[in-house]
Amino acid sequence: MAQQLVSPEGVTIQVYSGVTGWTAQQVYDFLEPNAYQLGLIGPHLTIKVQTTCSTFTTTSAGTRGGVYTSFNATMYLNASSNSLLLTRPDATIAHEYGAVWSMYHLYLTEQGSWTLWLAARNLVDDPRVDSSDVWSKGEMIADDYRMLLGTQAAQDEMGYVNTEVPDPRTVPGLKDFFVNVWGA
Repeated sequence: MAQQLVSPEGVTIQVYSGVTGWTAQQVYDFLEPNAYQLGLIGPHLTIKVQTTCSTFTTTSAGTRGGVYTSFNATMYLNASSNSLLLTRPDATIAHEYGAVWSMYHLYLTEQGSWTLWLAARNLVDDPRVDSSDVWSKGEMIADDYRMLLGTQAAQDEMGYVNTEVPDPRTVPGLKDFFVNVWGA
């Protein structure tokens, strides 16, 4: 690892050897305006900026007495010369943070139940859900987050991940649902 920063909210940002053009501070500068509830999520998040694997996010949750009580996440951001991080940094970081934020609340707020989000998205009993990457609940909710709570740049840098469902910005009450129900 070449550089590490711990943000005021507790996010650990690590920039690995071989990464050029990115500092931990630059990553934080894109993260902070795209990260709703960063003070809540930050202590549970590590970001690894590297060039050896694709951009993706892993999460884990622990239980005690049958109740989810702990959560951790790692965002791997690919900073190679042909990565989306270089051409669409806000969208990439907002989507990956959206994965962290939505999984945090899936486990610790919703106790592992997708029911409320599926209902809010009118996807209950839709056989296409989880049939492919663009139909993955995790990918769709992360992109809902990006389109509803990310910066304008995060919204503009690319379209919604699944073109067969309504853009989340056009779904009445969905942003309110994210803030007042899912993220409550």
